[in-house]
Amino acid sequence: MNKHNSEHLWRNYLFLTQEMSKFLDRQEVELFLEIMSQRESLQMQIEQAPNDGFSQSTSGKQCYKAIFLLEQSIKTKLACFINLSKRQNQISNAYEGLASSFVGKRMDRQS
Repeated sequence: MNKHNSEHLWRNYLFLTQEMSKFLDRQEVELFLEIMSQRESLQMQIEQAPNDGFSQSTSGKQCYKAIFLLEQSIKTKLACFINLSKRQNQISNAYEGLASSFVGKRMDRQS
C-alpha cells in the first residue's frame, strides 16, 4: 500500500509539473502560480511519506528524470518570460515619457 501511495504522490507531482509547463507556455501566470502552490503542498506530503523504495525503482528513477527535465525547461521559460516582461515594461515607460513631452509642445504652439 505504501509503495502505491508514494508512487501515486510522485506521479501527481509529475502531472502538476507538466501542467505548470503547459500554462507557462500559454503565459497564463495566475494558473501557473496556482498549480505551483498545489505542487508545493504535494511536496510536503511527499516529504512526510515514509521511504518505501520507490525512489530506487526503475519507474521512480524515470519519474525523477522526467520531473528534473521539466523543471529545467520551466526555469528557462521563466527566465525568458521575466526578460520579456522587463523589456515590455521598459518600452512602455519610454513611450510614457515621450507622450508627456509631445503634449506640452503641442499646447505651446501658436498658430
